[in-house]
Amino acid sequence: MEDATGQLICRHDLVKLMNNKSTHDQLGDRAMTLRSLPGRRVVVQRVDGASLTEAARDVAVVDRSYFYPGMVVASASDRGGGQLGVVTGAATALDLCDEEGVVVASGVPTAEVRRVRELCLGDYVVVASGWLGRVVEQDLDVDVLFDGGAAVCRVTRADRKLSTLQKDYCLNRHTNSCFYPGQRVLESAGGVFWASRWLKGYWKPTYVEGTVSKVQTATVKVHWVASSSSSLEDELHVQTPPPVHQLLDNLTFFCPGDELNIWGAGDRCFFRNTCSSSSNAVSNNPLFERAMRVTNIGTTVDVMWQDGSRQCGMPSVSLIPSRTVAHDFFPGQRVIVRAPAVAAAAADDDDDGANNHAARVGVVRSFSCDDQTLRVVVEESAQEMEFSAYNVGINDSNDAFYGNIVVRRRQPTMDASNNDLSWVGKIVDLSSDVGVKWGDGTTSKVSLDEIAIVKHTGVGQMLQEIGRREATSSAANALYSVTTRMTKWVGAFVQAVFRLVTSKVLAQDRRYHLEAAIAEASSSSDDEVAGTDDKEEETSDVVEKRMPKTDANNDIFNFPQFDVVQSPSDHHYLDTKELEGTAGGSRMWTKRVQKEWKILKNDLPAGTIYVRAFEDRMDLLRATMVGACGTPYHDGLFFFDLHLPSSYPDSPPQVSYRSFGLRVNPNIYESGTVCLSLLNTFGGDGTELWSPESSTLLQVLVSIQGLVLTAQPYYNKAGYAIQAGTPVGHRNELPYNENAYLLTLQTLLHLLRRPPSGFEDLVRDHFRRRGRYVLRACHAYLEGECLVGTLDAEANATEASLERPCSAGFRLALANIVPRISEALIDIGAQGAHRIIITSTPRSWGYRSFGLCVNPNLYESGTVCLSLLNTFVSDATELWSPGTSTLLQVLVLTAQPYYNKNGYMIQAGTPVGHHNKLPYSKNTYLLTLQTMLHLLCRPPLGFEDLVGDHFRRRGRYVLRACQAYLGGGCLVSIVDAEPNVTETISERPCSAGFCLALANIVPRIAEALIDIGAQG
Repeated sequence: MEDATGQLICRHDLVKLMNNKSTHDQLGDRAMTLRSLPGRRVVVQRVDGASLTEAARDVAVVDRSYFYPGMVVASASDRGGGQLGVVTGAATALDLCDEEGVVVASGVPTAEVRRVRELCLGDYVVVASGWLGRVVEQDLDVDVLFDGGAAVCRVTRADRKLSTLQKDYCLNRHTNSCFYPGQRVLESAGGVFWASRWLKGYWKPTYVEGTVSKVQTATVKVHWVASSSSSLEDELHVQTPPPVHQLLDNLTFFCPGDELNIWGAGDRCFFRNTCSSSSNAVSNNPLFERAMRVTNIGTTVDVMWQDGSRQCGMPSVSLIPSRTVAHDFFPGQRVIVRAPAVAAAAADDDDDGANNHAARVGVVRSFSCDDQTLRVVVEESAQEMEFSAYNVGINDSNDAFYGNIVVRRRQPTMDASNNDLSWVGKIVDLSSDVGVKWGDGTTSKVSLDEIAIVKHTGVGQMLQEIGRREATSSAANALYSVTTRMTKWVGAFVQAVFRLVTSKVLAQDRRYHLEAAIAEASSSSDDEVAGTDDKEEETSDVVEKRMPKTDANNDIFNFPQFDVVQSPSDHHYLDTKELEGTAGGSRMWTKRVQKEWKILKNDLPAGTIYVRAFEDRMDLLRATMVGACGTPYHDGLFFFDLHLPSSYPDSPPQVSYRSFGLRVNPNIYESGTVCLSLLNTFGGDGTELWSPESSTLLQVLVSIQGLVLTAQPYYNKAGYAIQAGTPVGHRNELPYNENAYLLTLQTLLHLLRRPPSGFEDLVRDHFRRRGRYVLRACHAYLEGECLVGTLDAEANATEASLERPCSAGFRLALANIVPRISEALIDIGAQGAHRIIITSTPRSWGYRSFGLCVNPNLYESGTVCLSLLNTFVSDATELWSPGTSTLLQVLVLTAQPYYNKNGYMIQAGTPVGHHNKLPYSKNTYLLTLQTMLHLLCRPPLGFEDLVGDHFRRRGRYVLRACQAYLGGGCLVSIVDAEPNVTETISERPCSAGFCLALANIVPRIAEALIDIGAQG
């Protein structure tokens, strides 16, 4: 929803009311957005607390105060369609007024004010024993004044006992108190004031309403997260944390919980320095200090963008909150880079598909969201290299990020008191090592080994954990109390008798249950045998004759779409056995399963879904579906194991996907879990949920194929459907599709190696028929002109294919896996696969060096370092391109090889470069002459004639060049083809050392050339 200026309206935005008709105009025209409504309307809250509904065109966004370090943002101008950024710092200033609307101060930093409530939910606090915790709950004591100050009472836990007269809505209950000085309150129930403590005067029956004069925090509930003496999470369970309930005086504030620390219009606050003149101006009431109201907010933000650039002091309205996808990275993040070809091979050896082979750790320098490539400084070599985003993952063991709360690892000399905050800090920089601002105000660079990152947890989750702990503790205390009372009132002899009797009763009870279980199992076994005979009669009309196996040389695909066979040994639910038998239970259950079998046999979509039922385990099924064209899953196979519980059809079937550790879809997890409304594993209502009367297994399978394996799986994520058609959706849908296709290809490799039992023929025959289309699609994508998931059934481009090209990072990742795909398809005899040659990667090059390094890019080992060969760091435009690169482009040697060294190009034209290039060129020429001698002695096979003929024709020019250099007046390489001295002869003479070394090798050169009959 957009405002009057076209700016996107977000929750908690500060907006200007364009048509301000309130009677409280003296409080300004600012309001805070609370929620959006249909019809392009928005609910806002004014400074005076009134809630209004305004048309979106009648408001204008003026500030966003909710940005905090570590929050992901996008530029408001492109609405998240371009690169993302991470907030590294934010500063907020407030304009304040009194209750009458008189301006008190403007541009006040938030550090100079305090809210009515001393702490906010989520704030980090430290206790004297050296523990760090987060505030999850507070109890407030409120002093209520009567008769103009003649009587005052203190109401404890006031939020449960008092209600307000004014409808002053609380913007954010995490940060704001519902009570403030000057507010009129009354009892929520009779007797509250009477039962309270009276600080002044005494209770009267007429005291039913009063004025709040003071609000203070009595007790704080704290969730403890780290200790100064043991920062490791696994060691925290060994130590005993402080009590959950703490007095405010025992706590030291460290920093706010940024995601909850929102300032809004109408928030009330006080100056921290109560002696300031500004504060005195507000405290004009002799009975109590009145709070100020926030009338306007100004926020500036510092941002680190994905491309590595920084911007400081940006207006908050120039940014919008955003979310990352799986392959978004930011500078400073620690990542794991995997060599795709090696990693994929290693994955074949891992049962779960997960591996860490050939992994390298590095630090991100920049990320291109358009190319899906990132530049990473690899730690082992300190070299900056470029990788595909699809081959990189976050290093979970060192996942440091901006805004993370950290603690120093245990240090014996540390003074852990509530005044010493040097052991707890917040990450403020990741450019080199980790920059941490500590609680004592100092900032330092540390390594990841020196700190432990505090795990972030929501307030609700922390309250649940505290509740579980308190419940456990209460049970333990109750047991201890009972034991203590028994010990007091019962003697040792009575206790012994009690234990003896109890043990006998328990033993008899165990024997009774054991005998009952045996009898029940025996009865169940007899019923199962009888039930099996009935099922064989009833299922005879379902089991059809098995089709013959497909002939390897036959193009006809003869795999039945539905069949009933024996259960496989690799079924996910094979060990799931109900009490009433291994293959179901009642006759009604069996009839329902038979009905499902008939539906599957008759109505499965032709050629896209294949199902196997099992006569010895009627509760199990296995299904596979073919990825549809026009999706990133085209030509892939996806296997699902199903289980029908004894409660079926009252409860839906259980479904598990064979994932090989890969998450190909937002609704299909690595664990195999399938999230679908029809399975009651995903949100939904009405017809979307399982219905015992109308839902069927066929409906489940078709829903997975049509609703899960879709053309745009990115929008399957919960809440992401609203992004469809927006710049954010347009930005994120392509990388998700590209990654889904890469995972589909990896699944293909796993299936060819380990096909599910009973589907070996299907896997082999499917990829024999469709293999050439898989390779044709890969070729189209590698050319870079086709959008992933837009090809037709024969892998030809469609109109949608030309809307947007593939990213460079995707092509780089695809190029690494295609050779293995091609090899695997050729091995199974895929039709036409051997005729599709994909130059997905540059050819492997090896230089015949004879142990000599003649160039910075030609190693003694024979390695050739060149961007075009993807063996040297460079921009994506200089890397190998399957569509345009040729072998001819590779064969290049330069006149100034010194500048080929990594990073030395910046020396060109400088005194340093001028000083160093000549010695390198002279040494290169000497090594070239040595290489010539080696070639004359041992010419490569097949090139003997070329070597001999070349040096016969050019031998005299080699010797003439040597003679010119030995004269000392010629600069190395400054001769023409004859060779004659060029105009640059006098630029710089050869050194005496070079002439001496050349004089030692020239006789051997001359002798070798004469031996082969060099001309002249």
